[in-house]
This record gives sequence, structure tokens and C-alpha cells, in this order.
Amino acid sequence: MFKLNDRFETVNGFAKAGLRNLKLSINTNSSKNHFRFSNLQKIKKTTVVR
Repeated sequence: MFKLNDRFETVNGFAKAGLRNLKLSINTNSSKNHFRFSNLQKIKKTTVVR
């Protein structure tokens, strides 16, 4: 049986880990999106040149 404090600590730990994972996923997604966006701009430029 958990003490209330122990349970709170584990929940807190999970929340912190979740936040860290969320930040990581946001960072990787934003860099991927930026890469995609720059590729789109390059494609637009080449089509405009034609």
C-alpha cells in the first residue's frame, strides 16, 4: 500500500518525464516542419523560375 506522499512523488516523476518527452517531440517536430517548409520554398522558387 502506498503512502499518499509516495504516490504523489511517483505521479510527479511521471509528469516531469512526460513533459520532457513532450518538449523533445515538439522540438523534433518543429525542426522537421522547418525542413519541410524550406524544401517547399525551394520547390516554389524552382517552379517560379520555369
